[in-house]
Parts: sequence; structure tokens; C-alpha cells
Amino acid sequence: MPVDQVAYEAEGWGVGELVVAEGRVVWHELPHPARTDQVTSCHLELVERIKAYFAGEDVRLDEVPVDLEYESSFFARCAEALRAIPRVDAAEAARGLSSGGAVIYDVRSHGYYDVKATRIKGSQRLDPHALHQTQEEMPPGSSVYLYCTCVGEATSARIAQELIGKGVQAAVIKGGLRDWKKVGLPVYR
Repeated sequence: MPVDQVAYEAEGWGVGELVVAEGRVVWHELPHPARTDQVTSCHLELVERIKAYFAGEDVRLDEVPVDLEYESSFFARCAEALRAIPRVDAAEAARGLSSGGAVIYDVRSHGYYDVKATRIKGSQRLDPHALHQTQEEMPPGSSVYLYCTCVGEATSARIAQELIGKGVQAAVIKGGLRDWKKVGLPVYR
């Protein structure tokens, strides 16, 4: 069984580790501050995709084969649930907002949210840490699009999962605020 074990550097994040056996990821350690002399020279396409992901590029990793057999059933369910979160691009979310068929929520965590920060024009605030406390009703029959500034839209994905569990038609805006601005869609402060 061929096994590739690679330490890679994700600029600005640190050194991560990846172990691939027979084309399936069996271990991945997220990048963390470490000596760069630990980095392995390799040419795995997956490593390049992971590095691009941490660089903020819109890279899909949901089709990467992952071995979850060694994980707890809870972790395996979490991984499957996160891969199932619907995602839309910024243009699709903007069309939904302008047609009145969707609402957009800014779900950035307290450390990243500031009332003076740039936001998507027409978006509303939904505090991700108070979702279980809020009685805010999601518009019936509307799509709910979420954005944040996390790598991989982590906060948006977590909130989308909670809303979907409550029967809300929720999706994550791929690339979050960064991609919204990149394609020239309206923002405000």
C-alpha cells in the first residue's frame, strides 16, 4: 500500500501535515506555527490545492476521498454534514437578494465583526454565538445566504447547518465577503 506523508507550508498559517494512503486522506494536521525546515518536498496535486485553500482561493475539497473509519461516529457524521452544506457563488446570492427571493446575513464572529466594517449591501446581522437565543424568524419561502470572512467559510457553514436543521433553506456564499467584493458587487460601511 503506497503511503505519502507530507509536511507542507501554508503561507501565513504555518506547517501542516498530510498522510495519503491509496489515494485516500487518512490524516491531516492543520497548519500551525512550526519550523519550515520540516517541510517535505513533494508534488502532490492535493497539497497544492490545500495550500491554495489556505491562501484564500475558492478551492473545493469536498470530493477528496477521506478515510473516516478510524474516527468516532460523531466526527464522521460532522464531516459528512459539513460536506453536505449547500454553497452558492456571490453572483447567485446577489440575484436572489435583488429579486427579493433571498436574504443575506453577516455571521462573522465578534472578533471579526465591527459595525464600521465593510458589509454586503442589503445584508443583515445574525450573531453566530446567539443563534440559539434569538427568536428571529427567517423569512418563509426565502433562501437564506450566509457570509463570513473565515477560511473555508467555517462560521457560515456551521450556522447554515444549524438553520438547515430547523428547516430553513440556507446556503453559504462561496468565498464570503472576499469573493463578493472581488466580483464588484455592492458593499457599504
